[in-house]
Amino acid sequence: MSDKPKRIDWESVLRDYRTGKFTLRELEAKHGVSYAQISRKAKAEGWTKDLKDVIRHATNVALLQETVTKAQKDTTDTVSVAVETNLRVIRGQHKRLEEMDGLYADAVRVAKAMLLAPADTKDSIAAVQATGTVFSTGKGLTELERKVFGLDDPEKSKADSFEELLNAITNG
Repeated sequence: MSDKPKRIDWESVLRDYRTGKFTLRELEAKHGVSYAQISRKAKAEGWTKDLKDVIRHATNVALLQETVTKAQKDTTDTVSVAVETNLRVIRGQHKRLEEMDGLYADAVRVAKAMLLAPADTKDSIAAVQATGTVFSTGKGLTELERKVFGLDDPEKSKADSFEELLNAITNG
């Protein structure tokens, strides 16, 4: 049987001591050297628990990164939801504009027919008036939706007229 003394890894003891996370008794249990020996060596060599602040700072940085990462994810998710909402609104407006473009073309045909027809065409006049009402209502609804969902550029000095929007849709 060998009575050779166990080699103590003083570098590991010092590294753990510097963290300030272990008591002398915990260091004794972890490294197999008496707390009294650790205490004497620490005092003789001027060991300090200088990593304590570094560890605290690194922990705070890690927590901040987790928080920022979560906030970025939350922001990204929020932006994605808002984009999807805006796309639904805009697609609905495009569909409505296409439908209104057809109504507008019908109203123009009826108006031309009225000019060529006898003056007692009350049904034609009513149809043109109804189409104009639908057209105005659709225009107002579109403008209201764009305002509510913040889809227009506030820096833009002149909003496109409804006719320009229709032309843009019908001409690609």
